[in-house]
Amino acid sequence: MDAREARIQLLEEHRRLRLLVAAADEAAAILLAGRGDGSVFRVALAELRVALASHNDSEEALLEPLLAGADAWGPVRVRRMLEEHVAEHLAMRTTLQGDDVEVAPRMAELAEDLLAHIEAEERTFLHASVLRERAK
Repeated sequence: MDAREARIQLLEEHRRLRLLVAAADEAAAILLAGRGDGSVFRVALAELRVALASHNDSEEALLEPLLAGADAWGPVRVRRMLEEHVAEHLAMRTTLQGDDVEVAPRMAELAEDLLAHIEAEERTFLHASVLRERAK
């Protein structure tokens, strides 16, 4: 997959994650307000967990080789991405652990953290000036 295709795929995954985290955050708020039985949140949480795990795997697999060869800063970007991802992804997975009653109170903070993480990636690793085709 070339840099353009990888960037398009990862940005689409980010778009989907934004939708899923918004749905889970809204469902958690309804559950916490006592206006639901938890089934909607349970489904939203399951979808978010699967999408986030899939995205993390594809992001690292796609970005590492593309960033490494992008320019002189490539190896530094890869090292930074991997360091940040290990810590941030572990924190997000930890926040998502537990049943719906345990996760619901943490959902608003997770949503804020995940959105900030996505926005930071789009400003850095996924920015068009970084993730672009090299001249042949």
